[in-house]
Amino acid sequence: MAAAAMRMTLGADVVCVSVPLAHPMGFGFGALAAWHVGATVVLPSLVGGAEAAAAATLAAMVEERCTLVVADSHVLAALPRDLSAPPVGLDALRGGLTKVGGGDGIGLGAPRIWAGVPLTTVGTPPTDTP
Repeated sequence: MAAAAMRMTLGADVVCVSVPLAHPMGFGFGALAAWHVGATVVLPSLVGGAEAAAAATLAAMVEERCTLVVADSHVLAALPRDLSAPPVGLDALRGGLTKVGGGDGIGLGAPRIWAGVPLTTVGTPPTDTP
């Protein structure tokens, strides 16, 4: 389901998984979904809190020209918002998933937009989220 939600294609995608593999989101929705279709998995360092993880995630997406990202809401919130001059390499990004609440429902909430790219939500979004 996760691979289909992100429209992963056999061997063509590079997926940045910015969620620990010990978490179902990182392992199931990220790594296993990517490996299922033969996509490349990129695992940025997640040491040091959301800000450090966001910096490592952005660097990995740029360096590896990731086409998709799987990130939790904390990392997504810590990523830079002003990308009026996006780094070279980020232009490959076309979508991904972001965890917004409990559960495993895909697309129950409105997509979150980052860097002009829609990220499909996973989980039941809080009622106070726009």
